[in-house]
Amino acid sequence: MDYTKILKRSWEVVWSYRVLWFFGILLAMTTTNGFFFPFNNRNDQNYTMRNYIRLTDDFHIYFPGEGVGIDMRVPGRPVIHLDPGLDELRDNTNWPLVNKVIGNIRAILISGAVLLTLLLVVSAIFRYTSETALIRMVDETENSGEKVSFRQGLRLGFSRSAWRIFLIDMVIFLPLILGFILLFALAIAPMMLWISGNVAAGVFGILLSTGLLMLYGMLVFGVATALSPLLPLFRRACAVDELGGGASIRQGFRLVSKNFVEVLVVWLIWIGTRLVWMLAMLPVFFLLLPLVLFFILVGTVVAGIPAATLGGILSLFMQGAAPWIIGIIAVVPIFLLVAFAPLFFASGLVEVFKSSTWTLAYRDLRALQRQAEKSLSTPPQQGIQAAQAVG
Repeated sequence: MDYTKILKRSWEVVWSYRVLWFFGILLAMTTTNGFFFPFNNRNDQNYTMRNYIRLTDDFHIYFPGEGVGIDMRVPGRPVIHLDPGLDELRDNTNWPLVNKVIGNIRAILISGAVLLTLLLVVSAIFRYTSETALIRMVDETENSGEKVSFRQGLRLGFSRSAWRIFLIDMVIFLPLILGFILLFALAIAPMMLWISGNVAAGVFGILLSTGLLMLYGMLVFGVATALSPLLPLFRRACAVDELGGGASIRQGFRLVSKNFVEVLVVWLIWIGTRLVWMLAMLPVFFLLLPLVLFFILVGTVVAGIPAATLGGILSLFMQGAAPWIIGIIAVVPIFLLVAFAPLFFASGLVEVFKSSTWTLAYRDLRALQRQAEKSLSTPPQQGIQAAQAVG
């Protein structure tokens, strides 16, 4: 494989094939692959470690935040201490806004759940449509030499291949998520030894859980690392070769087993690209900061109008602050889309580059596979005759 050629061609695709930008931005808004925030709030001014769990007089466990303490020196009878300010807030039941919000908390929770469900469905549609469109558009251009229009790209993306890619992810991630949840529960289970009433057993349980959680983190990292180079191949086998879910997974494993070094190099190139992008995001963010602030202001205005309108309509049927809170919740996606549009645009270009790199690499890997299969299928006698003819 010519890795330099792949990178150069991917770079050309990013800047010459601008129709892909739209699908890249959609993919950036629905994933976290290319979107990095270079913020670090771990400093002495705004990052505190004053919450604590007291196991003995001399042994404390601190965690982020302030105002909450859990005293477990008496086994089986933990005592929770709150900061005086929190105690006062908790006891101040006459605060009108709090009472009104609590009175309508069910409506707020239901509206938030409905909005979250709707966002998940819409996000999944956009995410798999845009990723499939990026893959198939680049492949179509490499086959025909002609660029695909936006309408054609949308048709290529909103297809059976997008549905199959979604099913591939579900088949892979649902068992993993359930398995990780079970393993996490098993890892923290030794902490329940505190209920036994034995301090030594409780301390041992916490230490054991700490070790198990470290192993759990290493396992999650290892599985994620192993899947990282495989998933792009599964998806491209489905989108480019139009294979079914199971056939796409088998094709991906087949390419890795036959071309492990090549796949590893492509994956390392992409990891390096992501690291460069993470480092570049800091200056990019500061360069775009005035633009981001402007778009935040615009997003506030754009989202504020429908929020006020919806809140006013709901206030005709509901009491208190709940209508206005529901109105604000409903327009949060609009605000985020407008406020962070410049960063989504930059991340969209990264998604186009990533997708193009993997698509071009997959085409080369498939060509190597076909060449190897062809050489194996050539009868030995024909090969001898061809050699004699040349001689």
